[in-house]
Amino acid sequence: MHRRTWLLLWVILPLTSEADVVDVPELGIRFADLANDLPRPQVVERPAGYEAQTHTHSGTTVLSAYRDEASVPADGNLTDSGYRAGLDARFGTNVKAAKKGAATSLAGHGSWTVSDAQRLGPGVVYTWLTYTIVDQHLYKLTVSSLSLTGQMPPEFETLVKAMAGIAFEPIVRSERPVPESTSTSSRKEMPRFVSGGGAGSYPAPSKRRNEQGPVDIEFSIDRQGHVQDLKQKYSASHDLGAAAEALLTDGVFRVPSDWEATGARNQRFTMEFQFALVERGASCPAPQTPPRIPGAEVVAICSQRP
Repeated sequence: MHRRTWLLLWVILPLTSEADVVDVPELGIRFADLANDLPRPQVVERPAGYEAQTHTHSGTTVLSAYRDEASVPADGNLTDSGYRAGLDARFGTNVKAAKKGAATSLAGHGSWTVSDAQRLGPGVVYTWLTYTIVDQHLYKLTVSSLSLTGQMPPEFETLVKAMAGIAFEPIVRSERPVPESTSTSSRKEMPRFVSGGGAGSYPAPSKRRNEQGPVDIEFSIDRQGHVQDLKQKYSASHDLGAAAEALLTDGVFRVPSDWEATGARNQRFTMEFQFALVERGASCPAPQTPPRIPGAEVVAICSQRP
């Protein structure tokens, strides 16, 4: 039986919250002064950590918090421009902390903060970015806002000021452990996939051309959980196929420790990415089943029409 994975763009279905004190236990964060009409942050697992996002109801101002699971290396120092350059390259942000910003403090922890404004077409993108290290774990906190008038939006200023009330607490989450060993069966089950979040969104050219439909990709998985030997079996369009491949290569599978020893590295798996466009305010459709290829795992990717 195939499983269904939902990867809906979070801007479509905002959640609601009336609390101005918001706990995000998966990241060990408490926001003490968020606006009471701000949607509750949505938490997603990333290949190397956890990320929480929320946004104003207009969708133009976004708050993001990310925490690395691995400990910061012994030579990791936020005052070192070389270390910050590595963070710039790793996260691919347009705001470069290597040459901008200043040493700051957040909730008593040493930090590095950059405030930036960059023109984007007729508008301006305002960004507040802070890296901080808490208990040897890196946090990346961002507030960004697109202003079509060029003036700094009031909600951007409000969210940046609210970051001063952040507190760091012990991590509390319901872990889904990676199995210690695979099944003795010659056919292994596809491991759990964790999206990287930085790729695989609905491609803009496909939106403009109203392109929708499935993309079937066959691949193998190495011992680090990365996809290898990708082969498109079917694609509704070139751009949709490229987006599906980007999502796979940007993420990681949680493979058991004996994945390669049991020969699972040589097994082929198939995912079917079902791209769909909806009108503004409409709900995303359920995945179409059965998939084109029997046994393929179905991934639904949905976005609003331009």
